[in-house]
Amino acid sequence: MKHVLSRRVLEKITTVEWHDFSELNGEFMFFKKINQMKNNPVVWFEIYVDDISRARDFYQTVLNIKLGDMPDPNDSGLQMVGFPMERDAANASGALIKMKGVKAGGNSTIVYFASEDCSIEEARVEKAGGEVFKKKMSIGKYGYMCICKDTEGNMFGLHSRK
Repeated sequence: MKHVLSRRVLEKITTVEWHDFSELNGEFMFFKKINQMKNNPVVWFEIYVDDISRARDFYQTVLNIKLGDMPDPNDSGLQMVGFPMERDAANASGALIKMKGVKAGGNSTIVYFASEDCSIEEARVEKAGGEVFKKKMSIGKYGYMCICKDTEGNMFGLHSRK
């Protein structure tokens, strides 16, 4: 089932100017920012997990990066492991989170990780205990993507220009 926010809802939560354009993947509207932002609109992401060690191993293996322990900001019992982050660099960073009462998987948000060639990380997914849901495919002039599931049941994407 496809979830789409209505124009009325988007106008309440964003500052946009609406324009018609030719069909792109069945959608007929697109919006343009009125106020040019200096940064990307996403500033942080969280991936909720049931087993933080298993999830850390999975993402470190697939993305070939090191995740670091983060302190619980208000001593509420959170376990947090952060993705690498450069303060003045483009794109967003985030963390794996284990929080009492929040179950992993089953959500409808997909985080896409940047890659040089997403087939490289895709090849690591099953070896690391995950599942490839959609193999690398072209998205036209926007490059390539694949969609996978991590060890916790969360969907995530990989995106590359080649």
